[in-house]
Amino acid sequence: MTEYEYKVDTCGWNNCNEKFHKPNDENALGIVLDGAYGDFIDNLFEPPVYFKLCHYHAHKIEKNIKDDRLIAAHAHPHGSKDKGQWYGHKAWDNYTWLCYVNEFVDTWYRYNLSNAITAVKNKFSMHKTWCRIDINDKTTAVNKKKFIFRFLFDNWNSKMKVYLR
Repeated sequence: MTEYEYKVDTCGWNNCNEKFHKPNDENALGIVLDGAYGDFIDNLFEPPVYFKLCHYHAHKIEKNIKDDRLIAAHAHPHGSKDKGQWYGHKAWDNYTWLCYVNEFVDTWYRYNLSNAITAVKNKFSMHKTWCRIDINDKTTAVNKKKFIFRFLFDNWNSKMKVYLR
């Protein structure tokens, strides 16, 4: 069996020409397909199929998979210049009012009302934690200016612009 190198140059989505220039710094999703039929593994003499999806198409496919293990994968950070970044993008470190609304609606749609309320409470708790004077000490006061600024404006200083593909 030959060694298999997990490297591809473009997004695996049909008709997408997104090119990968850096191996692990493009917010892409690498997928390994290792099929089987019952107890028979069908890649006995061939390596598993590997492909990558660009960040945009990774979100697109992820939204159609209803699996609790993907909850954490859905809420992730973006920099202000990343494709898909906008004022209301659901991310673990985005605390704008629109992000709260999106977190609530998306979680309610995907799961249920109870999960949606819990998700917003968790976001609020993390928002408070990251706005504390000392983030490692829960007894310190919350910096109210920082809290309000993050609620009204984008954390990443993208000035509420949408960076499109």
